[in-house]
Amino acid sequence: GADEDSAWRTDGLADLTKYQHKAMVQGSSDLTTLEATTSSVDEGEAGKVKQLYDLVFGVEYDRDRPSGVLVEVLRGGSLDVGMLHSSVREGRDRCTIELWYHLPPATQINDEIILARRSLSAVGDDVDRLCYGSEKENVLWEIAVLSNGEIEFRSSGGSTLSSVSQTLEEGNEGTEGENDEIETTPVKDGLVSYEREEGGGGWNHVALTFSTKGHRSAAMCTVSLFMRGSKVVTSDVNMAPQEVDEHDLRNTLLLDEMMERTALIFGLNPPAGFRMTEVRVWSCERSEDDIKMMMYEYLRAAETKKKFKVKIRNKRGSTQGTSSGGGSLLAPPKGGKKIVRLEKPSERRRSLALNDVAENEKEGDENKEEVGTDPFDFSSYPFGTFGGEASSTDQASSSGGGGGGGGGMEWATSLTSEITDGFAVGENVNFFSDFDVVPDQTSGSKESASYNRMASMEVAADTPNILEPEFSSPLSHQVRSSAAAALIRGPPAARHFGGNRGGLERASLQDRSERKRHGIGAIAICGAEKTVVYSHDQDPPGKTYPIGASGAIISDEMDDGGSEYLCCFLAKDKRMVVFELRTKTVVVELQMTTKLNFWRYLPPQAHGHTLVFTLITPIGGFHWMPLDESPRPRQMWKRSTELQGKKVISYEEGGSNGLSGGDARSTVALLLASAVSTSSAGAGPVEAWCIPMSADSHSQFKASCLREDVLGAALFRPNDMGGDGLPFLPILVTAVKVGKSDIMLQLEPLTEDFAKSSVTTNDISTCITLEQLATEQEDLPEPALAMGSLPKTIIICFDDFIIAAVRSKGLLAVYKYTNGNLSMAGRSQLGEYIVDASIRKGVNDGEFEVVLLLCDPENTKDGRVATIRI
Repeated sequence: GADEDSAWRTDGLADLTKYQHKAMVQGSSDLTTLEATTSSVDEGEAGKVKQLYDLVFGVEYDRDRPSGVLVEVLRGGSLDVGMLHSSVREGRDRCTIELWYHLPPATQINDEIILARRSLSAVGDDVDRLCYGSEKENVLWEIAVLSNGEIEFRSSGGSTLSSVSQTLEEGNEGTEGENDEIETTPVKDGLVSYEREEGGGGWNHVALTFSTKGHRSAAMCTVSLFMRGSKVVTSDVNMAPQEVDEHDLRNTLLLDEMMERTALIFGLNPPAGFRMTEVRVWSCERSEDDIKMMMYEYLRAAETKKKFKVKIRNKRGSTQGTSSGGGSLLAPPKGGKKIVRLEKPSERRRSLALNDVAENEKEGDENKEEVGTDPFDFSSYPFGTFGGEASSTDQASSSGGGGGGGGGMEWATSLTSEITDGFAVGENVNFFSDFDVVPDQTSGSKESASYNRMASMEVAADTPNILEPEFSSPLSHQVRSSAAAALIRGPPAARHFGGNRGGLERASLQDRSERKRHGIGAIAICGAEKTVVYSHDQDPPGKTYPIGASGAIISDEMDDGGSEYLCCFLAKDKRMVVFELRTKTVVVELQMTTKLNFWRYLPPQAHGHTLVFTLITPIGGFHWMPLDESPRPRQMWKRSTELQGKKVISYEEGGSNGLSGGDARSTVALLLASAVSTSSAGAGPVEAWCIPMSADSHSQFKASCLREDVLGAALFRPNDMGGDGLPFLPILVTAVKVGKSDIMLQLEPLTEDFAKSSVTTNDISTCITLEQLATEQEDLPEPALAMGSLPKTIIICFDDFIIAAVRSKGLLAVYKYTNGNLSMAGRSQLGEYIVDASIRKGVNDGEFEVVLLLCDPENTKDGRVATIRI
């Protein structure tokens, strides 16, 4: 703050990114100083975040004196984005520029202030001449504060936008901060804020977005102006340079030559006391939510924390190395008794997100949040080990579906209800101590005899298509009763086995799921000190890891080495951490500052044939690829107003964009949501929403509710779809109630609705009535489940087969899809409540397996696994 080091006056100011652009101060640099910021931008924790400075102009500059800060932009460089590119360079067709600036009292301002401009400059020219306010000949665009307090955007093609051309919509409130300097009133009539005579005020934030996407002419561009995070005007403008016609713009070589050298200039004609700080250029068109959320937050590039590598112990427990620096991993657990804890961030530090969204949050349908679209920060910790060998279940522990890991977990309202044994999600509950492997006591056990008799249910010999299940021993014979109850209850905000996968393209050879029996997720149960991963077909069935968490999900094996990735949520610290279980390493850490409504592992085909977790927040749906070089979650769709406040019941993705390798993407998402956000077992009805998938244009696509009252739904890709490598949308399968007790399966092909930027259905292609074998039978006893009893019917798909599981009846029906029609392939009356169901390829070619988690009707805290091979 003392401005002792003045090398920046001659050498320039370097940006924080890897591109290290130089910003050169123009004019009388000795009259320009750097001072500790007085803005409301979060400065972060001292020592961990670089000092934020204001560039302060000590004297007034008129139009005929050079001033401001200039950054050269070369053709093809990282700043050459947003305009005047041919259609072959679609990746450069959008841009966002934003900055904070402080205005002295209005009485001290005699002329307009040019906040930013971009100008052309021939190679070899003196770029300093571009920094005169009066120099207009080479200007492509500029944005200025006029003497009457409005902001005006001007382009070389003669277009003009004014901040007072539109008034703010009623109810668009300003954003409040922690500093007294911040404006807490709405952007009134599009006018800027000046410093008050008695002091205070004067800080303003401005942002411009540019997009040439969708325009046929290279000169046309859609420009939006934002003041303090609120959009005030947007319009199509002409960016054609002076004396350049449309024919010239179609000539790519001529266009590149003309744009070979340009400059971005900030702060021209400043009055005495003018300040600016936090100048940002983004190579994307940021949404209003993005801008509003991030305008007060420091960027991750400002952090000074160093990444580090930790090696704690080998398989025998001896130390192999030490940390190369201070870090967030503690010493290794000893004897499997200590928890892995990540360093808790300072109370003052804020991540790349809004800290406290929806302070006046209400329950039910009113549970809506106005939040941004980047609720994450992340840090990579490559190869940091987190402990020795995972122990088998003789040292394992259990929780009530995520009861440990500290309080404060922000699950959706419906997930914070009372759980088994009276504990609530988020409480620091430890009932792991009695989670041990228990010998199978089937013989001589009265309890076992009662439960196992269901396996010997007799079926008439002449009943056709009866499928015989294979039953495991009761869960309470594999683990202690507390662990069995936790397994039945399931993980918070996730399905036990993950969910349907049958709407995606066929797994390629590079995907592990094609070569081994995968497709059914293991169940992770968590507590304050340990996490247990339960796999029904492993021996022993569970492994214990010294990781305390509030909830966890696990991936398939992702490579020939059998790498599995455990994604854990630590509610107390609001952190998400991914561990690679085979090598016992911490892969990446993610800071979350918004609620997590639902999460699951997605098959690799959904996004680039890599590890993908989907995270659903009040903002929308994100794909998180922890193995990417830049593992920031990518928003795939935005949560519409109609979806706010509704409980997410299940989520899956399907379809294909027809691309291969890292460019492969799913094309549509199916989300089941209950119309009322409540923990009631009878909550409903269940709505089926389809959402187009796009990482680039999620704000343009709209979710559509295709069915308002379904028993269940899934996406289905039959064998004859997508095999040619072309893009496709899957078929929507829904189960609806017909009459008093019948259930009908309906198949409806999905199609794009270009008029509404959404997805809709064609006419029903085929349907079939599900023959219930126990129509008159009363519903089976229902266990306490973290996700509740919805949907009533689970639908899963594999190749040409569709399986419907009526949960409360214990009924499973299998149908085969042939030439556009459905036919019964088999059925099974299990006599036990179906907690969850999934499907995968069988051991032999032409075989698949349906795996079901069942609940004991005489003890709803126990259950077993049934496998049906078809």
